[in-house]
Amino acid sequence: MEKYQKRILEYYLKVLSTLSDDPIKRVDISERIKNIIRLFILEQFYREINDKETRDKVVKYLTDLFNTIKLKNKKRVIIVCNELNNTHDAIDRNDLVVDISIDLDEFLYNFNVKLSDLIKYDRTNSENIKFREQILNV
Repeated sequence: MEKYQKRILEYYLKVLSTLSDDPIKRVDISERIKNIIRLFILEQFYREINDKETRDKVVKYLTDLFNTIKLKNKKRVIIVCNELNNTHDAIDRNDLVVDISIDLDEFLYNFNVKLSDLIKYDRTNSENIKFREQILNV
């Protein structure tokens, strides 16, 4: 499934990079990208404790993921998952927060991803496939 999600993410990033004139479509595509990134993080780190080791793993995982996606206008991707955006309250709730900035030509897209936004996700749940389709809007 990860390969499928990666291809969808790559597709939406390409679409996003071509939408310079339509802000409504940019917002829609940005939300879809954010949801796909949430699913990537959830599938890898769903039951992990929010500690420094996990946050470092998330940054490495997402960095590797975005490095594999080739876009001609992708200038840089910044991923922040540390004590700055994971406050003591978030850590106490075991809520992982990741901030991602993607620089595509003249636009900078910022994504704030919180695992608590998708707390109802469960790998063993039979509703898993329906939930994925709802999130990805497929």
